[in-house]
Amino acid sequence: MLENLPDLIKEFAATPYLEHNNIELCEYKEGWCRGRIKIENHHLNLHKTMHGGCVFSLADAIASYTAMTLGTIVTTQSGSINYLSPVKATEYLYCEGKIIKAGKTVTVVRTELYDDNNKLLADGSFSCFVLAER
Repeated sequence: MLENLPDLIKEFAATPYLEHNNIELCEYKEGWCRGRIKIENHHLNLHKTMHGGCVFSLADAIASYTAMTLGTIVTTQSGSINYLSPVKATEYLYCEGKIIKAGKTVTVVRTELYDDNNKLLADGSFSCFVLAER
């Protein structure tokens, strides 16, 4: 599948919302992606920890691109996240996505989010609806 894909890292970087929020795709292979967000002051909540919406945005973006490593274009159908620990005292929040089930119309992706010390801070599950083949 990967030989027919555009460069997903360049495509990801050209997405205005992701660029605005410092979210980047670092590496990918079929069925797996790794990305990160550089945490800045505007990502923090009142308690000086990362806002949960930013955490969710990273997980959602990585889940979608993980699904797209199969040569599809997808949109998020549903997503859930478990916030296990506050995101604080880390320069980056990292996210890995792994395909759990690839169907004809829906691909399910699990995400795990870590700090700079590889501490698991959140995990999620996303269903990505397949819109088209590339």
